[in-house]
Amino acid sequence: MSYIKYTWVNGSSCINAARLNNIENGIGDAHDILDNRGDAFEKNVGTEADDVAAGNHLHDGRYYTKAEIDAKLANTGTADHNHDTRYYKKSEVDSALQGKSNTGHNHDSRYYTESEVDDKLAG
Repeated sequence: MSYIKYTWVNGSSCINAARLNNIENGIGDAHDILDNRGDAFEKNVGTEADDVAAGNHLHDGRYYTKAEIDAKLANTGTADHNHDTRYYKKSEVDSALQGKSNTGHNHDSRYYTESEVDDKLAG
């Protein structure tokens, strides 16, 4: 039911049951609308973790719920797996790469320059 606004005037407005019931109905309708908005009503629109998305979108079977994701990830960190010598540690990779680009090598006449390659491809 929509609310019909009435302009009250001191000393000349007649308050009666119909007008008070109309006010009550309008308040009730507004309350129902706000109740149905849920928690998103008080959140920011955006892309951060606690934000809500702008516009229409679906939350159907194409997406996992938080509980489903938590269940799938429950044993991933504790499942049997190795970090043995088959894998390099970060420090080993960093050490191996430390001087790669600036160690003894050159780009002499054994290599084509960018313009030489462009000329050969154009002709």
